[in-house]
Amino acid sequence: PETVLEKLRYAWEHAKRERNKRRGLPATEDVGTIANMLILLRQMTEIRLGYVITGTVIATPYLPGLTREDLDDAMEYARLKMLSSFNSAVGVYEVEAAYAGLGNGLCQFPEDIERCNEEEMYMPWKVVLTISFTNFLFSLTTTGCTSANRCWEYSREEDFELGLWYKDRYGYEQMYWNRIRRTIRRFAELENRIDKLQLLGEAASNEHFQ
Repeated sequence: PETVLEKLRYAWEHAKRERNKRRGLPATEDVGTIANMLILLRQMTEIRLGYVITGTVIATPYLPGLTREDLDDAMEYARLKMLSSFNSAVGVYEVEAAYAGLGNGLCQFPEDIERCNEEEMYMPWKVVLTISFTNFLFSLTTTGCTSANRCWEYSREEDFELGLWYKDRYGYEQMYWNRIRRTIRRFAELENRIDKLQLLGEAASNEHFQ
């Protein structure tokens, strides 16, 4: 906040957040939405792994308006401890998390921090194209990665009119898939090379998209 009015509005909103938290409620409606997602993910993961999860490193999408304060409050409401990621000064993003989840950029001996650090220094440079295709959003991100801890974003593009559930807006379906194809090609051609492709999102397994 910069102006007096903005400062007053910020103070009022912050006071409302604190009051909701003292009453055992989510700080805001958005925090409640995020927290419920986290609770569901924790329950599914605990069933899969067979033990209780008390803390986690959270990976987030590149979305405007998703603040660290909201994430902290959502984690608190979900009763999860926010763990810091080693070697990451900023938050962990879904691109890097997916890169690691697919077995890329990981050291052979993660329990030995010094050895792991040295190994990561000599990992090859990879240009990664990540396409996230959900029911509501189509986004593309190009990053340069050595290790999963060291990724730098080159370019990013989001289209909130290209989610799978919006395909009926295009008259006939082939127009929609043609636009998807053109968007991918135009974005990919911005780079001289692409070493790896990552597909994320609940709609990425769609047969037409594949």
